[in-house]
Amino acid sequence: MNQELFALTIATAFLHTIIGPDHYVPFIAMAKSEKWSLAKTTLTVLYCGLGHTGSSIMFGAVGIAFGLSVTQIGAFESLRGSSAVWMLIAFELLYFVWGLRRASEKHLNQGRPPFLTPLILIAIFILGPCEPLIPILISI
Repeated sequence: MNQELFALTIATAFLHTIIGPDHYVPFIAMAKSEKWSLAKTTLTVLYCGLGHTGSSIMFGAVGIAFGLSVTQIGAFESLRGSSAVWMLIAFELLYFVWGLRRASEKHLNQGRPPFLTPLILIAIFILGPCEPLIPILISI
């Protein structure tokens, strides 16, 4: 890989993350509300990032292997992105309802397993597309 393409990839990844609050707000909200340690937050972000880019790289590699163009991949990528958005909205609504219900209970020690929220976030980010990565992959 040449240096210009590597620099483009890094710049795209940075801007993609900064411009999209859906890439960092869930982690801030969950870490704050669940009182996650820095280590747990960092690992969750790392796994989500690896899943987010890794699934997009695999998707792009399949497209390249079958000789598909960016426009042909776009329809499936759009569907994948929409499903991830709706999953994130559903997760947030369920979490909100769970929080309201838990706040009204007398015994606050009843809850869900501590690993469930990070696993759901990881699954959502694996299914969520990394749109800028696909054209860069195909241009290689």
